[in-house]
Amino acid sequence: KSGTAPPDAIFLQKLLERNQQLWSHLRDAGLKESGRFAVDQMAKWLSGTPMPGVDYSAGLGSGIAEIKGRYGFPEGSQQEVSEYLLKRFLSERNSSPEATNPVLSACRDLHAAATAACGSELADYLGRAATNLEKFGKTLEITDGQHFATLLQAKVPVLEPCQLVCKDSPMQPQFTEGATSDTTPVTWAVRGVNVPQSLGWLEKAIAL
Repeated sequence: KSGTAPPDAIFLQKLLERNQQLWSHLRDAGLKESGRFAVDQMAKWLSGTPMPGVDYSAGLGSGIAEIKGRYGFPEGSQQEVSEYLLKRFLSERNSSPEATNPVLSACRDLHAAATAACGSELADYLGRAATNLEKFGKTLEITDGQHFATLLQAKVPVLEPCQLVCKDSPMQPQFTEGATSDTTPVTWAVRGVNVPQSLGWLEKAIAL
């Protein structure tokens, strides 16, 4: 999957061989960061943080209030809610490791409510948050390293001209077909990358 890797990935083993103490620390920090990412995404919606395309005044607001009441989540700022969710997730995980974590259940319910009200694109990060909580301690976020390896490799052309368009959804690249020297594009974006191949580029970059 793009942006993630297991803790025993080949490229990470190569890094551990170079500096066990440093990369063990960074690996453990990365595993914990996946939990932080997840609760931060939840906290945005639970605290009513303004986001483009999100209208809390309709049914979404009452749906979120019902979820908060069902799971006993407190009111608070985005940061306060995020801190609460992380502490509760870890506490529940330690006390009942085999049971379904209520923070994970709430995240799934929140993702369903946000998808129904705002569409799958706006709710996408809540889906990723649920996946992170499901695989907490078992997967690492490697998005930036994977992106850099993709951009800097010299095997396959991956950059194409585009315009950044923001309509009823978050800003997305709209690729410009048939660009010429008379219409020099300002923005270029990666398109159509083979994910397994990009992980191979990452492993080769680390081996250099």
